[in-house]
Amino acid sequence: MLFPAFLQICVVCSIVSSVSTGEEILPVYLSRFYIAVREGLRTPLPPPHKRPPAANKAVPCSESAAAILLNGSNLFRVDLEGVITLVPALLPVLTAVLVDRTARPDKKQPDAVSSSSTGVSGESGTDQYLALRRAATTMLLSILPLPLHFQ
Repeated sequence: MLFPAFLQICVVCSIVSSVSTGEEILPVYLSRFYIAVREGLRTPLPPPHKRPPAANKAVPCSESAAAILLNGSNLFRVDLEGVITLVPALLPVLTAVLVDRTARPDKKQPDAVSSSSTGVSGESGTDQYLALRRAATTMLLSILPLPLHFQ
């Protein structure tokens, strides 16, 4: 049984983000993981007419990018070797989620509960948008201290 790419990246991000201090991941696996994450972050958002009807219109990034933000928000806190290489691919996604004011769900309309493609099932559109913004903020805050940490 094949799973969609965003579910696969959810699982791998969760596993790598939960690595404890004494564990070692082989560099080959880390490089493949970084390539997968970079490609997931580059996945463009499909145009509105090609999105599934149940998809949340308020999400300002692709399913894969949202899955990486929601499940990999601790990637930079684990202090993996070479994790800084993900920053250039991550910044446009963080910008899209944190800066884009047009992606907000409309407050006047009641939010219908739907299973979203972002990996947060059973939450309303506003809750999904807030969870995505919270994960993006957490990831941004974990990136900012890196230059000070390595001086």
